[in-house]
Amino acid sequence: MIIEKVNKKSIKEAIDILVHGGIVVFPTETSYGIGCDATNKKVIEKIFKIKQRSKLKNLPVICGTKKMVGDFFQVSKKEQELAKKYWPGPLSIVLSLRGLADLVGIRGNPMDNVPVRVSSNKVAQLLSKGLKKPITATSANISGEEPFYNAQDIFNSFKNKKYKPDLILDAGKIFKKKPSTIVELIDDKIFVIRQGDLNIGGI
Repeated sequence: MIIEKVNKKSIKEAIDILVHGGIVVFPTETSYGIGCDATNKKVIEKIFKIKQRSKLKNLPVICGTKKMVGDFFQVSKKEQELAKKYWPGPLSIVLSLRGLADLVGIRGNPMDNVPVRVSSNKVAQLLSKGLKKPITATSANISGEEPFYNAQDIFNSFKNKKYKPDLILDAGKIFKKKPSTIVELIDDKIFVIRQGDLNIGGI
């Protein structure tokens, strides 16, 4: 595990790690996230081990562009309206996979719905764009513990652990925020699954 300041070189290195089945910690608009190729089942298993996370809890993903979301997920007209209004930004919309879309790693079941967003953080966008696939975007902490807003704290937390990320991209201290708001649309009605800083209301 190494830690590097965010720059063109380290972002390129991070993309190469993702391409080859590795795990990268990166900044988002809410906190530091831990990500991998969301289509790679083997590396996703390692994410669950790193976070000590129950496999009954789905993993959210970040896509680099709205077009990528449409390539991998089914997006209804109402969901498109939400995306147009709030993306890029801290809103995750629970979406169904398009034609199974090869996202077989998430929760081990390609039929599961997945919380998806286009992050407003440029680093997060660049990683997904460089990989040309969605990346997992769960917070970079042990499940049940507080999210991290400082890269050095993440390094200290994992340095003596058996399972750890390959690279931590250090973008400095992130202003503390709640996680992304997660919503699901059922019959075009908005149900708030998790309330974050962004408040769009529900049914």
